[in-house]
Amino acid sequence: MSRLSSSGFGLIPLLLASGCILGGSQATPKDLPPSPTPAPKSASEPGNAARVAARWQESFLTRLITDKAGYHDAYGLFSQGGWADAGQVMVFVTKDGQSARLQTVRPGKKTIDIDRPLQTVELQQVLAQAQAAQGLADVITATFDGVEFEYVHATRGVDGKAQVKKRVFVRNPGIHKMPAQQGLINAFQALRRPPKS
Repeated sequence: MSRLSSSGFGLIPLLLASGCILGGSQATPKDLPPSPTPAPKSASEPGNAARVAARWQESFLTRLITDKAGYHDAYGLFSQGGWADAGQVMVFVTKDGQSARLQTVRPGKKTIDIDRPLQTVELQQVLAQAQAAQGLADVITATFDGVEFEYVHATRGVDGKAQVKKRVFVRNPGIHKMPAQQGLINAFQALRRPPKS
């Protein structure tokens, strides 16, 4: 009897310590703030792999090195999460910059909906954003659910393989002020609109 009592009383502090017994004023798991999420690798670290829409990124890099147009650079904005992601935007450019092509995927869809040549003014905007992106850092906001973006710039190497030159990862834009990263996202999303004549 005494063994049962001491064992039972010893179990109560253990349950309290582990959070299995909650008092009326204690927070339940749904009331707790989200746990901090470990930051993904920095874009400058070697061996950095796709973190967002990996299948689309694989297709993007494959087109860069296999398309008959002979593209040299590829710029992409990839997304996932939220209710239906925010779509995918991919731009391919020849080495001389004389030919560029745009491909987009609508939010929540799995097929390319736009595949057209890029106008000169549009290409200039993409290249300006790519230049600005060189100095951008990842933005990570801890959240249970939200939209994640990843900007990628890749080139075709002399060995014919795709080489990723820059990545910028952004989780949940809009929660914190980040004008440079938001400008990058907005510029790529704007390519979905029909070009001005």
